[in-house]
Amino acid sequence: FFQAVRKFVLRPHMADICSGHGLVGILFALFERKVESVTLIDQAQPGSYARILAAADRIGPWAREKVHFRISPLRDAETVVQGGDLVPGTGLLGVHACGSLTDQILEWAIRLEGPLAVLPCCRQHRQHAAPEVLKRELGGDLAIDVHRTYALDHAGYQVRWKKIPEVITPMNRVLIGVPRAPASAPTEGVQAGTPVDAR
Repeated sequence: FFQAVRKFVLRPHMADICSGHGLVGILFALFERKVESVTLIDQAQPGSYARILAAADRIGPWAREKVHFRISPLRDAETVVQGGDLVPGTGLLGVHACGSLTDQILEWAIRLEGPLAVLPCCRQHRQHAAPEVLKRELGGDLAIDVHRTYALDHAGYQVRWKKIPEVITPMNRVLIGVPRAPASAPTEGVQAGTPVDAR
């Protein structure tokens, strides 16, 4: 996942939502010099987090000072987004953020106007807002990710789909969203769409 998304979502500030042991976020702190801080957010800190951070110390001790683990109720958007850790433009990551938590990450990214990469899992077919006809014709998983893609596109994102090897996980579709650059302003004194006399 890290290798598939790193060049698209890299920002000075990164956040790994539903981070669990935090490996993905720690990899960004370890291997990306441009990353200044990584916030790992989950409702509990597993013991494996300390072991992974200690292993990272052996390769790059600079990573530890970049990484901060925040224990927070993930469904409380205001607490997470306005807690001071996620500044505008933060790159958001979500590896198997279960069900609607993936959609929550999309909402936070749009609010922060930052890039995102998610590896969805456990899609809640009946509860999700994707059109029922798409769920019937495409299958629930694909329909939900198509719906998410349209939502990101509508919010001004360029969206890519990638896959990681199925041997790692059968829920292997990666959605990457990067805010599109604003359109260039028209030349001063010339309105967009106005023919210009070049004589």
